Amino acid sequence: MATVIDFRVRPGTKKVLEAMSPDGKVPKGTNRWGHQSPEATSLDDFVKSLDAHGIDKIVFTGRQRFLDGKNGGLDNDYIAETVRQHPKRIIGFASADPATGVRESVREIHRGLEELGLKGIAVDPFLRNLQADDRKLYPLYEVATELGLPAVITVGPLVGQHWSDPVAIDHVAEDFPTLKILLSHGCYPQVTELIGLAYRRKNVYLEPSLYFALPGADIFIEAAKTILHDQVIWASAFPFAPLDIKDEFIKTYDLSGNLLDKILGGNAASFLGL
Repeated sequence: MATVIDFRVRPGTKKVLEAMSPDGKVPKGTNRWGHQSPEATSLDDFVKSLDAHGIDKIVFTGRQRFLDGKNGGLDNDYIAETVRQHPKRIIGFASADPATGVRESVREIHRGLEELGLKGIAVDPFLRNLQADDRKLYPLYEVATELGLPAVITVGPLVGQHWSDPVAIDHVAEDFPTLKILLSHGCYPQVTELIGLAYRRKNVYLEPSLYFALPGADIFIEAAKTILHDQVIWASAFPFAPLDIKDEFIKTYDLSGNLLDKILGGNAASFLGL
């Protein structure tokens, strides 16, 4: 099997779990998938656990979010530090809060990519009630495009359909045709619309984390087996789902051979330029 890359993982450290929830655990009330909240662990122990689940590399996306003047999310320095400790296992993506203003958010993205060496940008428009094509975000896409690095945009049902509008993402893909864009949780609930978008825009990739087994998501797998075999990327979304959920994914859709290798790692490697 080719290298396995889990494209949306936030290591189960105390800092990460506290950023996900004030009590340091993935909230039971919002964990609609029925998975147990993981216990906090050290970064070293978490990375060791990847071996048990057959995961070679993870992508760790930042989420800068300022509340009352303090960054209550996952800052770029922390992402970079985890990469520094485990450069062969962790690939970090930089973030910036658009609420800090265009100049400051652009400065932070430049810092994350050029000074800290992170490998792409993570954009969460919903946190500030923005569409993906809001002009406050375009300068961030411009930096990534100039540096030849990709972007991850968070969408999905708990984000809300309004903030996951495929039309807005289509605008971004059209305006930045050389920017590789991955839609995190990007197969549900607007499955057919997002498939159509990715078919239309070859620079758009989809990953099914958390929602691959929900009603209607099987159409996404049909597309992965045919028209989108180069544009589908696996992710677990840990800590909201266990790392071994990929085994359920493989079994549910009877995936094997070259297609499985591409979904679990080959397409991600291409997206990342590895």
